Amino acid sequence: LDAFMINPNGRYGVLKKAAVQAAAPIRVPGENNPDTFAKVINLEKDIIARRRSRIRDTVLAAVVALVCIAALVVGLSYLAKQIGTNVILSSESANMFLIQDYSNRRYSDVEPILVKEGIKHRKIEAPSEQIAEGNIIAQSIAQGTRINRDSTYLSGGELILTVSIGSEFTLIPDLSGYTGAEAVNLLSSKGYDLLVSQHERFSLNVGAGTIIEMNPQPGAMVKKESRIDIFISKGKNTGAVPDVEKQQVDAAKAYLASIGFDANIIVPSYLKGSEKDLYVVKMEPKAGTKNITGAVNLYAGTYADAFPTPTPIPTTTVETTATEAPTEPTTVPTNPPPTTQTPAPTTPAPTTPAPTTPAPTTPAPTTVAEG
Repeated sequence: LDAFMINPNGRYGVLKKAAVQAAAPIRVPGENNPDTFAKVINLEKDIIARRRSRIRDTVLAAVVALVCIAALVVGLSYLAKQIGTNVILSSESANMFLIQDYSNRRYSDVEPILVKEGIKHRKIEAPSEQIAEGNIIAQSIAQGTRINRDSTYLSGGELILTVSIGSEFTLIPDLSGYTGAEAVNLLSSKGYDLLVSQHERFSLNVGAGTIIEMNPQPGAMVKKESRIDIFISKGKNTGAVPDVEKQQVDAAKAYLASIGFDANIIVPSYLKGSEKDLYVVKMEPKAGTKNITGAVNLYAGTYADAFPTPTPIPTTTVETTATEAPTEPTTVPTNPPPTTQTPAPTTPAPTTPAPTTPAPTTPAPTTVAEG
């Protein structure tokens, strides 16, 4: 304090000689008391020592703080590396997925698992003769491969599952007794996928509206989306009976059955056993009859019975009368004038006998004169 009062512009606690010499002497209480002055000196020394101690402590504290900070930084850095590595490894490990074997497993069972695990996948369908419909045929990533879940969201990294839609062929079912509508609904449904073409025809034995026949036949294996023809009964035919005379009996009966008429073949006893060579010579009821209630009777006979040789008399008389009628008018104009006038000039026979026949000139010749 004394020094500060002596030189207010100087540094606290530091005295300069010039300032001390120039300063007026200050009377301090107890100046003549050496103990008091010693105390002041000690106090000053203690202040200086404390100041130095504070500086030293401050520097030491700063150095320790710097060392601690550096050590902390190094420690934290190392710890961060270790923790970061473990976190990365653990996160990468947690994000990995092991591909299983999905062959011949139901796609409906596999899909929820992949969705839950965060695996992006794509489904494609293909026909298969060995793998049932809805089961997985193949997979784009092999069994046992470890993949990153995130990689499946990159282009080309997704898991592709090929799923069977079943065989591309289907077996034609037996639809006996089915109605036309029932048959169409079944054959065009999923699993058959056939294009159905409907036809109607008469039938003796199958009721109206019911399936008579199918083409291809039941039991045939056909490709899906191919065409199948079904024939639906119109019932028994009540229209006019067609003419089947002069046809082979078996063919005639089959034809009548195909258009909804029942037929009986009646064979004479002397022709039994040769039905395949017989022909229809007569039918009852006759052709054109409608609304018959029974069967058509076909009377069988030989070819000669069905196609008799025409008798010559009626055919020749018809021909001669037709040919002689024009020849009579042609002869009439040529005969009359020429033939009647030529005999008149050639008939005068009197000129030939009178002059040339006088035989008396022949005896007078030369036999009498010789004597």
